[in-house]
Amino acid sequence: MRRVLLSILWVWLAIGLPLKAQSPELFFFRLTGGNYLTSQYVTAMAQDQFGYLWIGTQDGMNRYDGHEIKTYRSLNRNLIDGFVGSLVEHLVVDGQNRVWAATSHGLSLYNWVYDYFEVVVSLEDFRGLPGNYLTFLYVSPGGDFMVGYGDGIYRYNGEEEKFELVFTSPLGTVSAFLIDQSGAWWLGHHGGQGIICYPDPSDSTEFNYYQQELTGEKADYSVMAIQETEAYVWVALENAGVARIEPEQHKVKRYYENGGERYFFDLFTDFQGHLWTSDYSGVKLYMPESDSFHGYYHQANELGTLATGLNGVFVDNQGHVYSYHHGDGVLVAYHSRGFSGFSSHERHYWHTAEPNVSAIHEDIEGNLWLGFFNGGLNIFMWKEGTTLHFPPGDGTKNTEMGPGSVLSLYRDSKGRMWIGSHTGGLHLYDAEKREFEVWREGFTIDAPSHNDIRSIVEDGKGNLWLGLHGGGVDLFDPEQKSFKNYNQRNNGLSTDWVFKVLVDHKGNLWVGTAHGLNLLKPGEERFEVTLADPELKDGLKGNQFITMLQDKRGRLWFGTNNGLYLRNEEGQFIRYAEEMASQVISSIEEDEDGSLWIATLNGLYCLNTDTRILRGFDEVDGLYSPGFNINASYYNGIDQLFFCSPQGVNNFNPKEIRYNLNPPPMRFSGLKVFNETMDKYGEDQLLKGELNSLEELVLGYDQKFFSIEFVALNFFNPSKNRYACKLEGFDTDWIDLGNQRTVSYTNLYPGTYVLRVVAANNDGIWNEEGLTLKIIILS
Repeated sequence: MRRVLLSILWVWLAIGLPLKAQSPELFFFRLTGGNYLTSQYVTAMAQDQFGYLWIGTQDGMNRYDGHEIKTYRSLNRNLIDGFVGSLVEHLVVDGQNRVWAATSHGLSLYNWVYDYFEVVVSLEDFRGLPGNYLTFLYVSPGGDFMVGYGDGIYRYNGEEEKFELVFTSPLGTVSAFLIDQSGAWWLGHHGGQGIICYPDPSDSTEFNYYQQELTGEKADYSVMAIQETEAYVWVALENAGVARIEPEQHKVKRYYENGGERYFFDLFTDFQGHLWTSDYSGVKLYMPESDSFHGYYHQANELGTLATGLNGVFVDNQGHVYSYHHGDGVLVAYHSRGFSGFSSHERHYWHTAEPNVSAIHEDIEGNLWLGFFNGGLNIFMWKEGTTLHFPPGDGTKNTEMGPGSVLSLYRDSKGRMWIGSHTGGLHLYDAEKREFEVWREGFTIDAPSHNDIRSIVEDGKGNLWLGLHGGGVDLFDPEQKSFKNYNQRNNGLSTDWVFKVLVDHKGNLWVGTAHGLNLLKPGEERFEVTLADPELKDGLKGNQFITMLQDKRGRLWFGTNNGLYLRNEEGQFIRYAEEMASQVISSIEEDEDGSLWIATLNGLYCLNTDTRILRGFDEVDGLYSPGFNINASYYNGIDQLFFCSPQGVNNFNPKEIRYNLNPPPMRFSGLKVFNETMDKYGEDQLLKGELNSLEELVLGYDQKFFSIEFVALNFFNPSKNRYACKLEGFDTDWIDLGNQRTVSYTNLYPGTYVLRVVAANNDGIWNEEGLTLKIIILS
């Protein structure tokens, strides 16, 4: 496949096809639980140091933990313990992990102990400001919290709990603000007043002014945002695109200054220093290598694209990209895992004739063959840069594809390509003529015993064994072009409904069927049959043997309708990977390192057969579909795996799959006593403060029926987070909770206990420090 990928690159360069290897392909999904936001009109996002996501809307604030959304809103403009007003216009987290939210009527600060927002600036108390409407919120590189009001910039004095004026702009209202890495202050303005930069803010007589060079002749623009990357200062202009400033040379370069994309309203620099922008057309990522922006847009009726009404872009501390919208809530694109693929979308150069690929293989030249559920073939001719398409025929010509689904593709030891289909029989491809030789029951004199060919394999003598779904097994001699049938009646096959055939290293033929596993040894004419025994506690649990694989060690693996099994040398079946969401195995492939890749009806899994560590992947990880077609997979023996689904083909290099290696931060999320949520805090309450703020939890003896809730703040496929707990003084060992985020106790004796909770992320990386809470049960 390395040869193939080099060929692809050569073709792209030679014929001018777009090559965008540097720009990540992002697929946007609606935020899990996002329909519970206080409003789908989202205005701002931020992330605190614990890992919570904060989402501001036109109707209050929301805190997201990967599973649930907790809401904070004001029903009263003059509410003391909440928001003043409801429209969240600005949102930041400062260096002390304080969450600040500016609304249209003031400023609120989150209280971590009592779990509410308290009013800081309102109509009744400006806290040192001239008024209550703020134009920006900003956190300095040193962690100071700063705000803009009119032409002034103010710093918050936490000891005195008020704001102090630190700078006044000579150009009027300050709309955006930045302190760059050199310490220079950048002030952006409304009304075409441009940007003024003070290299030393203590000396207001020395400054650099940028106005006309930002937009040319345009005067009707406002500076919406200012951000810094390693070498540049970037400016988003409301009606004039984006400008890049080189501070040392005082050079300005403009992007998207004309057309519909000139209406920029937000910039965001992520933790890796990448610059993201948002405008009316979509989200854009700056690509330094090409000095250009790569865009992500809304495309009607296409999954994985942006919604309409974009308001802004945000990237969390794990690299996940969020778009927030005016009416469509929040979408998230998780970081790429390394899965690529082919689908029927014509916007991709290499696209398939239809999405549902039911068979796949490579020919001797490395060209990719794809057979379709609705019949016909595609061949990706990499070197030619073309795709050959062979539609299904009507069965009247012996040089074209027959009718029916293509269910098996196979390359023999001589490099010939064989095709088996649902009703079209057996085909041999003639590469020079680009046509087929066909053997079909009822059409040719020499023909397979049944036209539904599900599997093809070659033995050591160069003969082909054909697995027939409804006709047993045929032995085909390609030189004599003769067929010999083995079936249930004559040869003891458990059933004639065959899924898969395999010839092992000893020359044994294994036949997986809809009812049992069959073994035909060399020179024998009758099969040995293995069936599940319902009386046995261990061993086989299912009789549908769907797929098979012999690994590099010579071990035989079987995928059934009820799990994955290894057959040992004693003929015993040992079950593996019982924790998979689906136990219906579609196909199995082994990679270069000896790991098994297992396709099921609900997810793709990677199994280390020595450690039994299992990792699962689904649509969130970049797969086209969680369900895969039966025996529609292929490994090229070097570095590429292919798995086919009804929605397309996923291919990937298993060594380049990126795993989430970050142990998830954890927080306690709630307490229930007799199933009643304890969400009131104070000296006269059971909880003196929010659970994470307590050193110990004291419960009366009549309160000993209680539940404690917790969460791992990993947002990448959080449904796969796992938990374990141990109550010291009660439990003798750790309790595996699976994905359960709560633990309950019903009858603890009076005394002192310590609850310890740990969690793993979606890839099984554990936060072993976890959470600890002392619990005292009074007598």
